[in-house]
Amino acid sequence: MTNTKMNFSSFTLSLVLLFTISLNSHLISGMISDKPVSKFVVPSSIYMVYTAKRPSNEKPETFYIQILASVIDSNEAAKKALVYSFKSSINGFAANLTPNQVKKILAQPGVLHVARSVNYNLQTEGKKNNNV
Repeated sequence: MTNTKMNFSSFTLSLVLLFTISLNSHLISGMISDKPVSKFVVPSSIYMVYTAKRPSNEKPETFYIQILASVIDSNEAAKKALVYSFKSSINGFAANLTPNQVKKILAQPGVLHVARSVNYNLQTEGKKNNNV
C-alpha cells in the first residue's frame, strides 16, 4: 500500500514539475525577440514641458519637436515621443520621456520647467452629504 502511495506521489510530483517547466519555457519564448538588444529599456513617463515663447514664424509642433530631437535620437523618435502640443493657452508640450531625457531637456534653451504628468481620479463613492 505504501508503495502505491509513493508511486502516486512521484507521478503527481512529476506532472507538476513537467507543467512548471513547460509553462516557464512558454513564457520565456514569448519574451525572446529576434531583434538584438543594445540598451536596457528604461521606463518612461509623460512629462509636461513648459517653454518660453516660440518664434512667431514657427508652428508650435515644429518648435517642440526640435527641442525633443535635441535630447532624443532623431526627429522620428521625437515625433513619436510627443504626446500633445499646446497651441494657444500656454507654451509647452507633453512628451513621453525617461528621467535621463528630462535632465537633458531642462538644459535646453527655451525650456522653463518640466513636471511629471499626474492623473487624478474622481471619488464617486463615499459619505453622502444630506445637508445640501
